[in-house]
Amino acid sequence: MTDPGVRTGCPHRLFSGGGCPGELLPAGYCTSCGRHRDAPRLPEPDGGPAQPLVLPELPAEDAYDSVIPENAPLAYGKRCGNKACGALLAPPLVEPPVPNEGHCPACGHRYSFVPRLREGDMLGQYRVLGCLAHGGQGWVHLAENTRLEDTQVAVKELLNRHDKQLAELAESERRYLIALDHPDIVRILDYLREERGGTEQPMNYIVMEYVGSNTLEKIVTEVRRGRRGLDIEEVITYGCRILDALDHLHRRKDPIGPLAYCDMKPSNVIHYRDGLKVIDLGGVRRISEATAPVRTAGYAAPEVDRTGPTVAHDLHTIGRTLQELARFAATRDIPGTGITSFRYVVRCATAPEPGDRFASAAEMSEQLRGVLREIRALRTKPDRPEPSALFVPTRRLLDAGLGQLPPLRRWLERPAPRRGPRQVSEPLDTRPPAAGDVAAALPVPRPHAEDGQRGLFGLSSTHPGRKLHQPADEPSAEICFHNVRMHLQAVPAPALAEAAGELTEAREILAGSPHRTWQLDWYEGLLDLVRAQAAADGGGTRVLPEGEQGPGDAVSPEVAALNRAYGHYEAVYRRLPGEYAPKLALGYCAERLAAAAAADPAGTAGGRTPEELRRIATDHYRTVWYRNRMQGNGAFGLARLALARGSRQEAVDVLDNMPMDSPDHGAAWIATLRVSAARLGTGGPALPPLAEIGRARARLADAADTGSAAPLHLAQEHGLLLEAEFLEWALDLVTGPDSAGGGDGFPYGRLFGEPYRPRAGERPLPGALPSRPAAARDTPERTIRLLLAACYRKLSRHCRDDDRAKLIELHNAVRPPTVV
Repeated sequence: MTDPGVRTGCPHRLFSGGGCPGELLPAGYCTSCGRHRDAPRLPEPDGGPAQPLVLPELPAEDAYDSVIPENAPLAYGKRCGNKACGALLAPPLVEPPVPNEGHCPACGHRYSFVPRLREGDMLGQYRVLGCLAHGGQGWVHLAENTRLEDTQVAVKELLNRHDKQLAELAESERRYLIALDHPDIVRILDYLREERGGTEQPMNYIVMEYVGSNTLEKIVTEVRRGRRGLDIEEVITYGCRILDALDHLHRRKDPIGPLAYCDMKPSNVIHYRDGLKVIDLGGVRRISEATAPVRTAGYAAPEVDRTGPTVAHDLHTIGRTLQELARFAATRDIPGTGITSFRYVVRCATAPEPGDRFASAAEMSEQLRGVLREIRALRTKPDRPEPSALFVPTRRLLDAGLGQLPPLRRWLERPAPRRGPRQVSEPLDTRPPAAGDVAAALPVPRPHAEDGQRGLFGLSSTHPGRKLHQPADEPSAEICFHNVRMHLQAVPAPALAEAAGELTEAREILAGSPHRTWQLDWYEGLLDLVRAQAAADGGGTRVLPEGEQGPGDAVSPEVAALNRAYGHYEAVYRRLPGEYAPKLALGYCAERLAAAAAADPAGTAGGRTPEELRRIATDHYRTVWYRNRMQGNGAFGLARLALARGSRQEAVDVLDNMPMDSPDHGAAWIATLRVSAARLGTGGPALPPLAEIGRARARLADAADTGSAAPLHLAQEHGLLLEAEFLEWALDLVTGPDSAGGGDGFPYGRLFGEPYRPRAGERPLPGALPSRPAAARDTPERTIRLLLAACYRKLSRHCRDDDRAKLIELHNAVRPPTVV
């Protein structure tokens, strides 16, 4: 028997998909979610639709199930239809219950909240089947078209047929519905006027397509009751479809002009079959007209009473709608930045100031679609990547030399070798790329559509290295940005002062364009990256101002510049949550700050630890890599971070997954071999097992064979550079303190191939004579020395005469002794 005083864990699941952290009280209710232990369980998350922007098809509902009784009371208070009065018909004005028909006690105006249409009535060719619902303006009836078999329609009549203001709104809705033609907006089919004679006023009816009753509000109610699930991808798809419908209103060019919907909320959108329909256009107004728009508290923008109907107000209502739906959506299985990006879209749409919101419904839809692609990519769904509308993809690989061949000068610049202890080989350089290289290689923003000189940058005569001058009649921020890029890529040194001056001029030009401030942040970030590079080259330490520093805090100019760049790119990310370019920049800044914080424990990196910074960088790099696997920058960033954690195999796995048709596949393949065989200066074993080095060399041998199926074929001199690097690491392993052994059973024939044999007519190398005893030839050290000596000798054939002698010296120094 269970002790009534003992609490147990809640067996329920949260709407996000995770388990409830609460405990069950003795009465059986959870301290966190409030559900009873025996309450129905929420459906398991289904992971979202298989295809992007696809809604699940809801089963066809029986329209008769939605019919309400004719005498059903109104769900809210009744108001007088006299525009000059507008009194609420409730106590103390009248005693409850308020009659459905009568006269206003305040002004005497007549009212009637009784629907005129009844079941069985004929309205032209339409037979009324019953009442479906009522809203703030009218009754909605279900009817059938007697001239078309099995065709059901919705008929709308005024809620109070004596309310002239409602009549005006109904006429406005009819006029707007007739002018609209969008698949996600309910269509008007007919318009009827009924004359009953006598004292009865004529009534106007709007006949619309019947789209069911599955409003988003009803869907949320079903989710809360555990009857169905709701995935975040479904919520985002709702948002994209709503934005497309409202963008159709905002961009109208007919005599009516641009329109604002004004009253978006979950109850005004219906999930119909595998799509949706925006209904109730009674609140539609011309943009910026003087009349106050229809609005719902909690969804309306704070400035709407002052500005009237605007696009910014509509975006605020959509953001609040998405925020409400997302409260009950499954999100648990989305790693990294996916949900953060969605929240940034909502935050931008619902910003308190209109200028801080998206510029248009199309722009918000573009960012929301980018977030959807991001979430699906993080869920490893195989969608085709789509090009960005705001950034030109980078063509430079930020691999910091990891995917390149080791340079020959590494051996030529070594001190003269001496017989005796051999110099230890160089570790693989896994540091982040230089900040200046990153500034030059990040994606470039496309010319903004609002800029008057944007067409200039599509001309072949506009040289990227030539400074442009501002026209006198229409100054252009894009010209300033072009000049900033030119100054930052100047050789031998960037012209930082000139670039900063161009940004100041661009800021003055864009003073009245709040929607373009992200461009200023982007280029400010580039400028700070170049400043960080200059500080790293020059060194020095700057102490924080008094009042801002903690015990032992000292920020170098490099770290200060990187922190500023991180802040600028974070601002771009918040404004453009669906783009991957700011995430690439943020990943690099966090990676570089983590390296700086790890190298100088006494310093600070924005108040974050190296582990936290590496986690941030990993999230951003993962998003970039998953969004588009053709771009290798995210993969190389993840590989460097894995090596910084001492996880060699994780880095190899990431690089090995580069697609064959990617332009960065060759660099990733070289990096895979180097990482799997390398001496590392990070945590974990400095050198891999000898077998791993042998396998890397075997893969390299396949690349030298043009008849093999290797993914990359290298010229002989290029393969020799990598082979020399691998053999030096192998020799360190069998001769150094971290030797992995070898011994009599060392399988050099399988892993390293036979020792070097002279070709016909070639002078034999000492130590490789066929007359040597097998036991002397089969030691790991001797085998690797012979192979490395042969590699140096082969490399010497591809050098100039001045350099050949240096490689011959290396050959003589590494070869095994000739006398046992």
